[in-house]
Amino acid sequence: MPPLGLGIILSSLRSSDISCQLIDAMLENITPDDLIKIINESNSKYVAINIFSTNYQLVQKIVEGVSRNVDFIIGGISTRTLYKHIFEWNTSNAIDIIYGDGELILPDIINCSVKEKPKEIASQRRFFKIDKDSKYFNIDISSIKPDRDFFDGEPIVNIHGLTEANIVTSRGCMYSCAYCSAAHSLNRSLSVRIQTVESIVSELNSIVEKYQSVESIRVLDDLFLRNQQTIDNAVDIFSKFCLKWRAMAHIKTFNGSHNSLLKKLVDSGLYELSIGIESGSDRILKLINKKNTVDN
Repeated sequence: MPPLGLGIILSSLRSSDISCQLIDAMLENITPDDLIKIINESNSKYVAINIFSTNYQLVQKIVEGVSRNVDFIIGGISTRTLYKHIFEWNTSNAIDIIYGDGELILPDIINCSVKEKPKEIASQRRFFKIDKDSKYFNIDISSIKPDRDFFDGEPIVNIHGLTEANIVTSRGCMYSCAYCSAAHSLNRSLSVRIQTVESIVSELNSIVEKYQSVESIRVLDDLFLRNQQTIDNAVDIFSKFCLKWRAMAHIKTFNGSHNSLLKKLVDSGLYELSIGIESGSDRILKLINKKNTVDN
């Protein structure tokens, strides 16, 4: 799947007349050593990278391995705790670390016109917390969509043999699963935000227009279907298109639901639904703070 988050950020940069390029290292099978070489041989002034706990060492290797003068911008939900470690990385290059939305603050970082102070500073390191109290918190996520010209790997042919594009329609989570870095209990300052129905329909129209061969849409939100209203919205949205679609849902979404509800979804094009069970043990479900039971 394409890096939709980076695509949204690059689209914001492009709309601010900032020249930018997307390198999809997973798609192109680019190794960290090759990526270091690409950065060293480029004339880019800034390099933005997303970081997770699972790729922390790879990102550190890339940043520390770049030998020319370049400013790094590192973002991702895990920076909430990782930023203190990133402050210690062995490089003379500047690093800006962003927790929360990146699309509104990045143009100002690049134009040296940031309108609020970082939460912490250490030498050439700055940590910005973009939450509900920040000028750069994007309360209306319907306003910026990814420019799909950045995505060389879309559309794909999925495991069902269907030509497919991907969308994300929300940010944040209302649940607090113990194993998840995006848990609400860890990110209370980042509210849940949802695209409007009109915005999703508009994005799907642009996808169908750009990729005339597309047959399927994969909705990547963990909680696209989370209550009766979102189910009604999904049926309304996809009934407007001759598309198949697949998504994820919480088990409580359908607990006690009548089969007619599922039939409405199927009639709108739904053909695959992923549900996180996590465990068949009530004791374990309780320990990891899942809001469902074996009976559910």
